[in-house]
Amino acid sequence: MMTSMKWPLIALMLLLLGAAACIKRPPEANTSVPPPVDMSIRPGDLIQVTFAYAPELSGEQRVSPDGTIEMAHIGTVNVTGKTPDQLRVELIEAYASQLRHPELTITVKESLERRVYVGGEVHNPSYVPLTSQMTVLEAIMAAGGFDTVKADLDHVTIVRYTDGKQQAVKINLSKIMQGEVLDVYYLQPRDIIYVPNKTINLYILTE
Repeated sequence: MMTSMKWPLIALMLLLLGAAACIKRPPEANTSVPPPVDMSIRPGDLIQVTFAYAPELSGEQRVSPDGTIEMAHIGTVNVTGKTPDQLRVELIEAYASQLRHPELTITVKESLERRVYVGGEVHNPSYVPLTSQMTVLEAIMAAGGFDTVKADLDHVTIVRYTDGKQQAVKINLSKIMQGEVLDVYYLQPRDIIYVPNKTINLYILTE
């Protein structure tokens, strides 16, 4: 019975190793400097407009394919390419003649492009909204944290798409969790973070 189960595991191991060999590994980079993340609003984004003194005007809106939203009293507003702060200033100016205190905030609650995926041995494998200067550990914690029994923190892998090609980087989170000071790896939109299973990794290394 053990022999019959062994061969499918070996086949899976070879498949994973073959896939890893096809991934182009990027050159070393100074990860301590966070790369710029485009935080502008895009079509399909879900945004929350919250008025401090006019709650009846507050609400969520999905940005239309043409990059606009509809706002009470002022009509259609083009939001594409604007950051939440830029849109906030624009709306405050637009509502200055409508409201005595046009104080408001803009929050991007969901962005299809500006997110990362966290999978493997985490409690809630899922897409995570990407915030400015988000680290690998922060993304894992946003996905419910790692499984302390099964997770192999020595070999956490980040897959990134650059110019149509996959690039893979391995991060040793064990050292970070033990208090060592290391360069920070900042995430980019559509990055994939995979936390492997330590038992499977041990099996691959020992067979």
